[in-house]
Amino acid sequence: MLLFSRLTTWLLIAVLAGLAVALLYWPLTALFAHIPLSYNEGWNGFHSLRLRTGGSLYPPVDAATFINYPPLSFYLTAAIAGLTGDDIVAGRILALAALAITTLNVGLAARRLGAAREVAIATALAFFCFVALYFTDYVGVDDPQWLAHAFQSTGLVVLLGGRRDWRTLVIVAALMVAGGLVKHNVLALPLAVTLWLAFEDRRALLRWLVAAAAIGATALAICLGLYGGSFVDQVIRSGRTYTTDVLVLVLRMQAPHLAPFVIAAAIGVWLSRRHALGRFVGVYLATSTIVGILLMTGSGVIYNTLFDLVLAMMLGCALLLARIVAHATTDRSRAVATALAIALLAARFVMLSPNALTAYASVSADLARQPEWTAAIARIRTEPGPVACETLALCYWAGRDSEIEFFNFGQRVLLDPGYGAAFARQAQGGEIALVQRELTGGAKRLPPELETLLADRYRLETNVPTALYVPR
Repeated sequence: MLLFSRLTTWLLIAVLAGLAVALLYWPLTALFAHIPLSYNEGWNGFHSLRLRTGGSLYPPVDAATFINYPPLSFYLTAAIAGLTGDDIVAGRILALAALAITTLNVGLAARRLGAAREVAIATALAFFCFVALYFTDYVGVDDPQWLAHAFQSTGLVVLLGGRRDWRTLVIVAALMVAGGLVKHNVLALPLAVTLWLAFEDRRALLRWLVAAAAIGATALAICLGLYGGSFVDQVIRSGRTYTTDVLVLVLRMQAPHLAPFVIAAAIGVWLSRRHALGRFVGVYLATSTIVGILLMTGSGVIYNTLFDLVLAMMLGCALLLARIVAHATTDRSRAVATALAIALLAARFVMLSPNALTAYASVSADLARQPEWTAAIARIRTEPGPVACETLALCYWAGRDSEIEFFNFGQRVLLDPGYGAAFARQAQGGEIALVQRELTGGAKRLPPELETLLADRYRLETNVPTALYVPR
């Protein structure tokens, strides 16, 4: 029974590892391909390109340039792009590496929460499989979200080591601020640390607050010194509209997948409530849920605000599995309990494993149409007149500037209708020679009056593999 239980444990871990490898197939295949994987890829690529070619990272706001992210990811991407020659590819490589680091940190954190080695490995693999199955738009895609979590989850591992002295909390604060310098929506974990220390250790709370405030203020001062008023205009004063439409859609699509793990995590937290680290996971679980939902009401935000919740729920699951194993008193019973615990964690993924490759069906289809994407990029490149790309990656690869950045420009016009007047005159006069849209008829990133104007003044030239419009 002892040998059988151990073999079962490692067989289940092997199944999770095999599923993780299978889920990496299409992201790795698409890594160097000139096909757009998300709206944000070209946006990130253009800013990195401007930085590494000597331009200002935060120029004055205009119709084509909105950069409302902090600076750190662009410097790291630009450094890698110096080797690859392609900022989008560099961003994809960085994003995959960051997801790998975050996955490793989940396993290390689970270990520090008391999980056995096998349970910690399974928890890390389950985290990766969950992300790769249900959040495909952020796997191997040029977006800094996972980089922010890589920094902050490293800080979490340090914090869970048990020490709360000045040195430890300064390191944790530096890593949390580094995450914030990548993406300013990673608020849940620093807030959870603050609340937990307020409950557990007031002296450590004071150290944490002083360290975080000092490092945060220094980082802000450096940004203001380097970029001046443009940084304030681009990042701090950037505005957007708010809606619950995306929140309702994402919760309807993602809640059935999240619910079983969140419930298991809540049980694990409850069973570990007498332990300080168990209470921390409970605070993190609650904070990440509330913060994730609130942030998702911002226009243009999707399920990436739930990534902290995924981290917290997997740590809660690790607590539950650790409690199951902890009740065993002999080597034989521990082996059986470990196998049972991992079986409970892996069951859903084992059932879903036949769908591993179909999760990336759209990427597979785009890879099969690479000649068509190449032709679309060539069409944009050779157009002699001004162009506007909704999918900015296409303009990036074509070596062309886009007249507007559709989403942020649209948000600015919604907040200040007069801001769209210049573009409206361009469109009315047919001055933009080629307009690329993600969908035939437009993806509705612009206000209705501008969408109507484009529909009236431009005709569809082709919609394979993307919609290209020319003046009527």
